[in-house]
Amino acid sequence: MKLDITFDDRALVVTGEFHRAYAATWTDPGEPESFEVYTITEAGVDITDIVSNAAFCEIEALALEAVGGEMEYAREQAAEWKREERMLEQRA
Repeated sequence: MKLDITFDDRALVVTGEFHRAYAATWTDPGEPESFEVYTITEAGVDITDIVSNAAFCEIEALALEAVGGEMEYAREQAAEWKREERMLEQRA
């Protein structure tokens, strides 16, 4: 997954993988949702290895927030399409 993130007034492209949260069971403690960063690029230059640990954690949090926003938008769009579909079915 590729995300455009703004961090410290810098335009970054973050690639990584989103991991959904899952609840705990008797045999598994469960996990919160997370975003695993693979690379961070600025103006096409890979800066992953030179980003401080604190900045890396903040960028991960921003990426997770961006994914959440995309998922929320997708849910809203799906709900809107269902409402429109029902309205069209009622008219027919």
